[in-house]
Amino acid sequence: MLSWPSVLSSNAASRLGQWREQRDFPRQSARFACRSSWKRGHALAISSAIALWARSGGRRSDKGACLATRQAPPRPPKEDPTPFPRQPIFPPVAFHLLGLFHSDDPDLEELIDALEDLQDLHETDRHWGAFPAHVSECRQSAYNKGQLEIVRGILRSIEQSDNEDLRTAAVDTLLTLLIGGCVFTRCPASFVVEAGAVKTLCDLANETEDASTLEILLELVRLAPETMLPDIVEQGAVQACVKILENSGSSPMDQLSALNLLLALSKRAPAPVAQSNAYDVVKDITNVALVPRRNKIMSFLRPLVQHDGDVPPLTNIRTGGLKY
Repeated sequence: MLSWPSVLSSNAASRLGQWREQRDFPRQSARFACRSSWKRGHALAISSAIALWARSGGRRSDKGACLATRQAPPRPPKEDPTPFPRQPIFPPVAFHLLGLFHSDDPDLEELIDALEDLQDLHETDRHWGAFPAHVSECRQSAYNKGQLEIVRGILRSIEQSDNEDLRTAAVDTLLTLLIGGCVFTRCPASFVVEAGAVKTLCDLANETEDASTLEILLELVRLAPETMLPDIVEQGAVQACVKILENSGSSPMDQLSALNLLLALSKRAPAPVAQSNAYDVVKDITNVALVPRRNKIMSFLRPLVQHDGDVPPLTNIRTGGLKY
């Protein structure tokens, strides 16, 4: 039989256990509720994703079926590209000059202005045009033929014009085309020689003793092929220089231009120059400023002039002259 104190202790323990159960029940119920809600939400998310995937796949299949059954619209006819205006082969300045050259009675003032405009175009525009190397290239090309017409028109202005201003403008334009501007637009010396410029320039040099004309001839002698040098000499280049040197009224600058041309001819074609009286004329020059040029020319021509017998002595001058 239990004693009274033991009964009291057992009752107290049972009550303590009931109190603990009542205290911990809300916590356990909350944990259980959270776990169940998470599991329920996860299941709902998975089920909604499966439904969405099935729905989208169904739409794709329906869309593919619609596309397969739908016919493509007819392709519109192909249109031609938009036509652009044809680009002119010459700039307006060159076209205007060509029109004046082909005119029967052009205005002299307008022609002088056109020549000066061509000089400005050649000096400022690096892509305005290009000249062929030979006249034979102008037969099958309209562009090269137009360039030949420009050079021949300038030469006609030098030959036939009685107006000194027009002749000066034409000479300056030809000189600009030879040495002015850039390398890409310069007129080759061979093209100018084949166009017939040497005879015209030599006649003008004999008539006027113009330094610009001698400068053009000098550039032709320096840059032309060796096969063209005999023609340049035969057409009067040496005689023009001799005439200027023999004229006592010529200015020292004109005499210097004539000596420069003779020196270039003596370097590249000494034999034709030695056959003329250029050596004796050059030997009589006494101007101190011109003596260096005189001595160089005499050194090239002396072995071919001063010799005994008909056969000239051997020299260090090659056939065709010296090259620069």
